[in-house]
Amino acid sequence: MTEHVIIINALRSLEYEETSAEGMKVLSEVLKSSKSLTELIINKAKPSDLKLLFEVFKVNKSITKLAIHISITGNEATKALSEALKVNRTLAQMRISFFELESEGAKAICEALKVNEALTELKINFYEKESEGIRAISEALKVNKALRHLEIMNEKIEVGEARTIGEMLQANGILKELHLISGVIANEGLKEICEGLKANTTVALLYFPLEVSGEGVYTVSEMLKLNKPLKKLEMRVTECREVQTLFEALEYNNVLTELNIKGKVDAEGAKAIRKAFETNSALKELSLSSCGITGGSGIQIAKGLEVNRVLKSLDMADNILGNAGTIAISRSLKLNTALEVLSLYHNNIGHEGFSAVGEKLRANTTLVHLNLGYNSQSEESTEELSQALRANERLERLELALAELSDHSAGTVIDALVVNRGVKELVLDWNLTGDETAAVIGEVLKANKRVERLSFAYGEIKEKGIRLIAEGLKVNTTLKRINLHNN
Repeated sequence: MTEHVIIINALRSLEYEETSAEGMKVLSEVLKSSKSLTELIINKAKPSDLKLLFEVFKVNKSITKLAIHISITGNEATKALSEALKVNRTLAQMRISFFELESEGAKAICEALKVNEALTELKINFYEKESEGIRAISEALKVNKALRHLEIMNEKIEVGEARTIGEMLQANGILKELHLISGVIANEGLKEICEGLKANTTVALLYFPLEVSGEGVYTVSEMLKLNKPLKKLEMRVTECREVQTLFEALEYNNVLTELNIKGKVDAEGAKAIRKAFETNSALKELSLSSCGITGGSGIQIAKGLEVNRVLKSLDMADNILGNAGTIAISRSLKLNTALEVLSLYHNNIGHEGFSAVGEKLRANTTLVHLNLGYNSQSEESTEELSQALRANERLERLELALAELSDHSAGTVIDALVVNRGVKELVLDWNLTGDETAAVIGEVLKANKRVERLSFAYGEIKEKGIRLIAEGLKVNTTLKRINLHNN
């Protein structure tokens, strides 16, 4: 037993796989006295094993994180967990799953969470048709004084369950983040949740990864107009008009700082985004990836960026801006003095678009992170980008993955780092980087005193190139990480 104690007490994190009954007994006893273990991950276990493990949490005073990657079945294991939660004072984060939680087990979990004062983050997955679990959690959180982060996952959240969530939100004054991950929440259910949020004064992050449509979008938009403490919203909408509705609500909202929207942005939606940029004084991060934004819509959005003085991050990856949209956005940044992070990944950008970006970089004083990956660059475009980098001292991270860069073109970009004094991280994964690129990397490493991370994964650098890079590393004192995976 002493040897087992010594081994466990040297660990910070332990992953558990199913073992013999005797082995489980030994492990449980050792964990009860562990003083250093802070994280326990259970990948496979019998219900009887789980019951023994949950007993550990009645006395263990070191474990703060618990993740159970199997579904808890039956009332015995559920009750054992509930009894442990009633007395445990250290477990702060827990991820668990229940399969067909029965009413008796749900009641036990509810009673435990009512009195638990340690758990601050709970991620819970219910594999249920009739979710006793969601109702139980909602009832418990009406009085719980500790939980700050709640993630509920179920295939479907019924209207009745949504109503209990809404009632919980009205009564709870502690919760900060709510993630509702479900394939279906009916509009009536969404309305119940939003009614709760209207009365809630603490929830700052709301995550709806499902598709919301029609009346549901209108409900969320009306809630946004009330300027509640909600600071971050993620959701997926189905129709162009619904995107427009959400951004029209932002004209009245001065609290929301992060918005991640998945949906179709047409010309009218782009105009609504433009107007929101012109009037909203709170939004700092906006993701519009995979929204089908064309060059024409990009021009409208760019006009809003010209006058916006708040937005810090804009993600427009996986759209179809083309040269026209890219040129408009690049030119808008000459007037915009706030934007620091911009992603134009996978936007069908050609030489004219890259030239506009390069021109912006020459005079850039704000942008620190730029992603131009998955846009095919010509030799001429690469040379212009390299020259822009030589003149730029503000940009800290540049991503050019999947840009179809040849060995020579990649070397041209990297060579700019000999004189560049800004870039800390350069990503050139999935390009035709080879030994010519490696030779340039080696020389850059000898001269550059700024770059900290380089990535050339899935390239064609061979042994000769690795040796050249190694020569540069002998004298470099700043590089922290280089990724050469799968070369």
